[in-house]
Amino acid sequence: MKQRKLIMRMTKIVHHCFMDREDNLYNKPFGRLAELELEKERQDFLKDYIDFIMHSDIVAETTKIYIRSPFDSVASSIVDYNRTLPEGIKSINIKTAESNCNNNTNKLLEYFPDDMLYSVIYSKNCNLEHYNKLLDLAIAKRCKKNKIFNNLILKLPTDVELQDSLDEDEFSDFVKIIAPYLRTHIKYLEENISCKAVGYLFYLISTRQLYGIDKDRYNLLKEMLE
Repeated sequence: MKQRKLIMRMTKIVHHCFMDREDNLYNKPFGRLAELELEKERQDFLKDYIDFIMHSDIVAETTKIYIRSPFDSVASSIVDYNRTLPEGIKSINIKTAESNCNNNTNKLLEYFPDDMLYSVIYSKNCNLEHYNKLLDLAIAKRCKKNKIFNNLILKLPTDVELQDSLDEDEFSDFVKIIAPYLRTHIKYLEENISCKAVGYLFYLISTRQLYGIDKDRYNLLKEMLE
């Protein structure tokens, strides 16, 4: 059997040492990582990494089953999982799960070096600052499910380079740009908009013959809304 990439094997180890089977984080690592007595900065990185992996869409649910499982192979993990399914619930196809895991491993390698977790755990001089930036970038790229954006209607570009600073004027301008596109802002407008103005709008769009300022206003609105 072809050996799975190091990053996926190490992800399983990190999960087993930092999370329970329901993906809740421990305050301190258990097992082999506890014995290593890693410095706090490394522990924090590993906790943030596995929390991201298990609570984002970067890997499939079948891959998460494999990560949680004590078994080394995807097949054994899925067989064990299928045994626990209630009657009537369709079992997971092993080949599909294996394919998902391979694809998800390649997805992780788009964001992280294969030896990153090994380096954080075992290397004396790992570049933790660099790895933290990679993790921040991955979180930013996979933020579709991040609740912080649920209130924003405006579609933001995702293929951008992460910036760790922005001057005050640029930040203020950005806030002003996105503010009108907050769902809460739009809800406020809907609840407080002038009924008189809306009535006039309906008059403009329902009247077949308009003249003077009414016609000019209709043309302006038509240009804006079409």
